[in-house]
Parts: sequence; C-alpha cells; structure tokens
Amino acid sequence: MKNFAWPLLAACLICAAPIAALAEEEAPFPFEMAPEGNILDEPEKEAVPPKLESLLSLEMRVALIRSASTAEITGGGNLLITSAESGARLNTGDVRSIKVRRDPHGIRINSFVFPLTSIRVESPDGVIAINGKRYRGYFVLWDNGKGTFDLVNHVMLEDYLRSVVAAEMPKAWPVEALKAQAVAARTYALFRRQEMNENYFDLETNVMDQVYGGVANEDPRTDEAVSGTAGMILLYKNQIARTFFHANCGDRTEDGVEVFHKVNTPYLKSVPCEYGKKSPYYTWQLSIRMNEIEAALSRAGLHRGKIDSLSAQNHTRTGRVKTLGLRNGRNLTSVNAIDFRLAVGPARLKSTRFTIHKQGTLIMFKGTGYGHGVGLCQWGAMGMADAGRTFREILGKYYPGATVASNVLASVPE
Repeated sequence: MKNFAWPLLAACLICAAPIAALAEEEAPFPFEMAPEGNILDEPEKEAVPPKLESLLSLEMRVALIRSASTAEITGGGNLLITSAESGARLNTGDVRSIKVRRDPHGIRINSFVFPLTSIRVESPDGVIAINGKRYRGYFVLWDNGKGTFDLVNHVMLEDYLRSVVAAEMPKAWPVEALKAQAVAARTYALFRRQEMNENYFDLETNVMDQVYGGVANEDPRTDEAVSGTAGMILLYKNQIARTFFHANCGDRTEDGVEVFHKVNTPYLKSVPCEYGKKSPYYTWQLSIRMNEIEAALSRAGLHRGKIDSLSAQNHTRTGRVKTLGLRNGRNLTSVNAIDFRLAVGPARLKSTRFTIHKQGTLIMFKGTGYGHGVGLCQWGAMGMADAGRTFREILGKYYPGATVASNVLASVPE
C-alpha cells in the first residue's frame, strides 16, 4: 500500500469505532495502527509466477467453511492479523483468540469492525484452530457477497496430503496402496489448483473433492506414504492427469465419460478389477419404501408425485444403470441414475450398479461396489498391494497410459 493510503486507513478505523460500540460485550481486541514498516511493499512490477519445478513448496487453498456467519480462531501464540488485500497489519497487541463475524460494514473481529472484504490470520507455530479444530498453514477469510464469509485454509501441498490420505484410505492398509492413494490425491489436488486458478480456493473438504480434516487426521503410516512419494504425480501427454478415485468398483471400473460427461480421456477408461472382493461393499442390498423415494426425489427437484413402479431403462457398457424409468399410471418419466443415487443418498444407494426388485411396499436394490467407479478403486489397490504389487503398478492399472513423474516439467501449465 502507498503512503498516501494511511490517512484513509486511519479514517476507516475511526469510522469503525461507533459501529464496534454496538457490539455485544466481548474480550477487547488489541487493535492499533501498525507502524509503516509492517506494510508489505508493493512490487515495482508484476512478479512472474514461478514454474512448477518442485511440488514440495506449493500451497493449496482449501475452502474449509463455506457461507459462515461466525467462527472462532485460535493459535499457539500471538496471532498475526492482516488485510489480505494490502498486507496492512491490523493488530499489534497480544491476540491468541478471536471471534470473527460478517458485518454489513465489513468484517467484525471481536468488538471491532474493519471495512475490508478479506483478512488473513496466521499463528507463529504454523498451526491454527478453527472452532477448536487444528489445521496447518494460515487462513484467509473472504466476504462472499452473500451476507456470509468463506474460510479458506492455505496449506502446503504435502501437509495437505498428510490429512487427505489418512482420511481417504484406512491407515492400516499396505503402504503400497497408501502410496498409490498419495500420488492420486496429489495429482487431483494439482489438477484442481490449475482448474480453479481464477477463484480464491482450489478445493473443498468433502467427497466432492477430497476429504480433509486437518492435523487430527495425520498418522505416521500415511505420513510415510506421502513422504515416500514426495513430488510424484501422474501425467498424461505431459499434462496433469485428472485422477478420480472411489471406494470399490465391484469387478470393473467405469468409463469416465459416463459419470463426468466432459471427461473422455484414455486413462479413465473402464478396466477389469479382480482385487476388490474383500470389500464389505463388494455386494450390498438396500430396502426402501416407495414413499421415501418419492420424498427424496421431490426434495431434489427430480420428480414430484406418486410413483407406481421403478425400472432400469438402460445401462452403461459396464453394467451400471444409466437412466431409471418412473411410472405413474400411464405416465413414464426418465431420471438420470447418478442424480437418483444422490437424491436417495450415496451412502445408502452405494453405486449405480444395481438391480431393482419389488417386495410388497418395499423396493429392494441389490448392487455391487461403492462410489462412482471411475479411476482408482481403493479396495482394488489394497488387494493389489496384498498381492505384492507396487504403487506404480497399481496406478498403471487404474490410470492406463498415465505415467508417474517425479517433478513437474516447466511445460506443464500452472
């Protein structure tokens, strides 16, 4: 920020005082205007982005909480709180815990309101807690323009993976399976980083991207898998691969284009899988009443009204249901099977590879596998590792044609 901006900042702080006076009683926030030396100098010219020659120093941006109205942030020492836009320091006192709220005039930190749209909060020990849960790195809070804010965890890629691998695969599994998961997760994260470049976050923390739970998830065995594959990713024709994975495919993975309609790549084609039979989800059954299905489809906006019968209208070449027919009298409606599964609940209806049977008022689904079926089959990876296969062989099976690279080449786009 240029020197002429300081009077404006000071004026904003003065204006914030009467707003803060309306706040409920809280611990005072030691706010002072920091000295000029604490402002991040503006570069004389735009910096050239570094090439991705090493993956060990890359930072991921994980949207930990979306559309929050409040959050409590604590650190292992004196928190450093700055404007994420200018770098101006917002506190100089000893602050170890803050409560952040969205305010019509900006962002409220304890009893003070700052006319800003984003702030950065970090702890000197590199670990920060949000609502009592600890994460590595630092946080940027963004006003999302909807009356709430998004909390984004900025964390080094390899630290991010320490939590992800432990959340996505049981830590007691063979290390070669854990290594395969580490490479797949690292590659997926980088693909999303590249894809979301214009946004202020790269990934979310749930199964729509990768499960991430912070420091509490970390474990020495999964740490070993991450460090043992440090910097390794999958490339296809010198581009970062899109490495989807799932729990169990049954006995064959699915073509990527059948689930992710714009993803028609050679390394996401269906392959046979004979290694996942130990999975408790290899075969499964679900019994559900028709009125529950009607309510679920209505909530999802897929179908409203009574359903007399369900039938599988057509299938993918791997045997998964592609569309379902919903009959009500003479009326027949078609519903995409993936949307149907999400509406009923993906943890209940574990895959779209099922048959339908009616038993009185109940509809019984008999199926195989768990998940969308594209890419790495995690239970298959475990079975391959038990059979003595290496993580490279596992990845080669489930992403045919992709290659493991130890470093990202300069030609790979950021």
